[in-house]
Amino acid sequence: ALAASDGAQEVELFRFWLNDEWIDVDLRTQTVVLPEPGPYSEEVTDLIREGLIAQRIGDTDTAIVAFRRALELEPNARDACNNLGFIHAQQGNAEESIKMFAQALEIDPNYPMARLNLAALQIEADDLEAARTTLDPLAQLHALDAQDAANYQCLLADIAIQEDRLDDAQDHLNRAQQADPDSEVVADMKRRLSRRAKLDKVFSGLRRFGRK
Repeated sequence: ALAASDGAQEVELFRFWLNDEWIDVDLRTQTVVLPEPGPYSEEVTDLIREGLIAQRIGDTDTAIVAFRRALELEPNARDACNNLGFIHAQQGNAEESIKMFAQALEIDPNYPMARLNLAALQIEADDLEAARTTLDPLAQLHALDAQDAANYQCLLADIAIQEDRLDDAQDHLNRAQQADPDSEVVADMKRRLSRRAKLDKVFSGLRRFGRK
């Protein structure tokens, strides 16, 4: 739901997804330049902005109130659903988080971020088949940005690792790196795959030793 951006200038920026575009917040002033036109009313857009900034500074109570108020005014505010789901996931409330991601997908089945977030929770719960079903529609989308494309391939790699398909996992990570070469998510997943491959070699050696 949230992504940090280093930016080209020496300015600390906070990046979030709203109205089908990435928005950068200058944390020195916490101002936001919003895209125009957007699908939400000005009041709903302001509430989502308020929630995102509160979320960024750790004021989750304010963020939850703002996102819920946005949904009261605009039940189809998918961004509010997604970010509420993100907060609930951070708080360990998987049931409520899944509910909010599913609601975002009811509003827009082609919303990549909600699909990625929901699939990540399903993988965490070891429901790999559900995660695969959640991710399948993304294969048909041609408008994934670099970050979403990389995260999609990383989740497929995660599934492959858990299913002991390490070669497939490597293929997915190669595609992820091609999509977003600087992604920390990709780097972390590559380290995880490397550790898993080393463990497999150790256990393979132990099995051979046991047969002697």
